Amino acid sequence: MENNKKSTEKINFKRITKIGLILIAALFLATCAVLPVYAWLTSGQRFAGYIPISAPESLYIGTGNGEDIKYLYFTGVDVTNEVNYVEYVISVQGEGIGDYRLQLGYTTNNQLTYGIYSVSGEPTNVEPASLDGYVQYLTQESTFYYYQKGSPLQLVFLNKDDADEGEPIIATNDYHGETYGEYSLVNEFAEPIYLQTANRINTGTNNYFIHYYILRIEWEKGTNNRETDVVCIAAKSGS
Repeated sequence: MENNKKSTEKINFKRITKIGLILIAALFLATCAVLPVYAWLTSGQRFAGYIPISAPESLYIGTGNGEDIKYLYFTGVDVTNEVNYVEYVISVQGEGIGDYRLQLGYTTNNQLTYGIYSVSGEPTNVEPASLDGYVQYLTQESTFYYYQKGSPLQLVFLNKDDADEGEPIIATNDYHGETYGEYSLVNEFAEPIYLQTANRINTGTNNYFIHYYILRIEWEKGTNNRETDVVCIAAKSGS
C-alpha cells in the first residue's frame, strides 16, 4: 500500500442513510452521527480536505463540469427501484502530476458494488439524439452529458475477505490499524474495504489537466435497506 501522506488529494466522504439508502454529501452532515472511518485515504480527520504537499503539484477530486466536490450531491439511491444502479460524474484535476491512481474505500453494511468508468470524448451541453450510454450532470446554468466508456477500470482489492458463495462480502483486518488505530470494538461490516486502480493513469502533461469518470453504484434486486455506510474517494499521485 502506498503512503498517501506524500501526495496531494481531495477526499470525499459520503454516507448512506438507512431510509431509502440516500447518499448525502459530507458537508451537510453536521447534524448527523458520522461513522469514524479515517482510513489510509486521509492524513487527517477532516471529511473533505485539500492537502497541499509541494508546489507546483496539485491533485484533487472534483465533480462534473470541473466543479468543486461540494457540488456533488448523491441523491435517491433507492434499492427498491426497477433500475438497480445509479451513476455520478466525478473528475480528477491537477497540475504537475505525471500519473495517479484512483482509490476507493467503503464499509459493507449495505452489500453494494462500486465501479469506476472512464468518460469517452469531451462532455457536451448539447443533448445527444439518444441518451443511451450517457450520464447527465446538472449545473445551475446547464445540463452536461458524459458518455460512459466501455468496461469499468480494473480495480485491485487490498483487503477483501474471500467469502464463500452466498456469504456477505466483508473486509479483512489487514488495515484495521490504519483505519481505527488501537480501537478494537468494530463490527465486521464497519471494517472498510480498500481498493485502487490496478494501473497508474497517465496525464500526458505537467500542465493543468482534468479527467472525468463515472462512479456507478449497483445492488442486487431484492436488497434490503440496512444501516449506514461510508464511502471514500481519493486520487493518489504517482510522484
